[in-house]
Amino acid sequence: MIDINKAKQKILDLAIRGKLTKQLKSDGNAADLLVEIQKEKEKLIKDKKLKNDKNVIRDDIDEPFEIPENWMWCRIESVVESIIAGGDKPKNMKKQKDEKYNIPVYSNGERNDGLFGFTDKPKVVPPAITVSARGTIGYTVFRDMPFVPIVRLITITSQYSELLKYISYYIKTNLVDSNGSTTQQITIPMLINMLIPIPPLVEQKKIVEKVEQLFDILDKIDEAQKKYQKDKEILKSKIIEAGIRGKLTKQLKSDGDASDLLDEIRKEKERLIKEGKIKRDKKETYIFKNPKDNLYYEKYQEDTEKCIDDELPFEIPENWVWCKLNTISYNVSSKNNQILSSEVNENGKVPVISQGKELIDGYTDKQEKSIKDVPVILFGDHTRCVKYIDFSFVVGADGVKLHKVILCDAKYIYYCMKLIAKRIVSNGYARHHYLLLNEFLPLPPLDEQERIVEVIEIILKVIN
Repeated sequence: MIDINKAKQKILDLAIRGKLTKQLKSDGNAADLLVEIQKEKEKLIKDKKLKNDKNVIRDDIDEPFEIPENWMWCRIESVVESIIAGGDKPKNMKKQKDEKYNIPVYSNGERNDGLFGFTDKPKVVPPAITVSARGTIGYTVFRDMPFVPIVRLITITSQYSELLKYISYYIKTNLVDSNGSTTQQITIPMLINMLIPIPPLVEQKKIVEKVEQLFDILDKIDEAQKKYQKDKEILKSKIIEAGIRGKLTKQLKSDGDASDLLDEIRKEKERLIKEGKIKRDKKETYIFKNPKDNLYYEKYQEDTEKCIDDELPFEIPENWVWCKLNTISYNVSSKNNQILSSEVNENGKVPVISQGKELIDGYTDKQEKSIKDVPVILFGDHTRCVKYIDFSFVVGADGVKLHKVILCDAKYIYYCMKLIAKRIVSNGYARHHYLLLNEFLPLPPLDEQERIVEVIEIILKVIN
């Protein structure tokens, strides 16, 4: 897989060093361009279209790297007309465009290129580029229509479109250091004093064209990679589903019947309740097949029952049973095993796990808060993420629901929970655990659970 962002960064790095295009004498010299820019700025100052901020080409420059002979090092202030910060949002503004309010208002951010709304009077006449100063640091957009910039957005103007596009490439490159870290905030003084290698205008055009061409190719590769990843995830889900339906393994009489396993689980739960290790779950139900009509029923503790045959998601083999998650597991309290997000470090003795997509969020040295009775299965109450955890860990955030499996193969139950979680419709950031507990879980005999896990993991390994 190609890291698209790193590839783009490499292309930009080659571009601003003059290594992406061929230098030709016929392109001229950057010094001539800078003279023309200075003349144009002086004319704008004279016509009172630009303030006299004493932007001059400085010679006190320690060149960061070598550039072609016909290029020049200068500071960004020397080659642009203005660098301004966005102000407050206009008083006259609407979220939707209409005949009167048709001037875009932009803030920082990548969504819709930062479009915030519409107003009736422009503040900036193009060409210009906008740079996100906070949040999506360095996100740069070329603007060719009048607009109004607001908070956390810096605008750079010039009469030369290619120069602005070239500057935007350089800003993106200059914000990332050798360790891959990104600047946390951009300020106008930072941009004013930023050193930039300027090529002749003709070569700027060639660089812009080349970068855009290569970026277009990389975007297509990125799209293909994302589709491949999506297809791979779909395939993995189908494999897990086939296993959970009993389609990947052969049912053997020697495995016995899952109803016997369920009886053993109930006995074990009663023992744990009697010893005070767990509490009785008053919502637990019993699912059985009525021999009279061959239909499935769910029995509740108050001795009421209802037919659930039409609610079951698929057919299961004869020696399997249906149950719910709270029948074959119990919740593990994590209240005393949790730390604050601010206490999570990059290094430490114990992994920190929360309900996010990544398995491990970070580390801590608070070993006294470790959960050691593993494996357990984590369900993200907000995220619907499911994780199998077979090592000591500390809980890093709210919304973590932990299940300890009783007398079953924990990996099999984990795959069941992953499959069930995909069926649960998102409630946004609302709770989902109660929905998980209401879903039906297919339970094979223990030996077949182990065979299913083995087959699933062999196939997933090949896919990965």
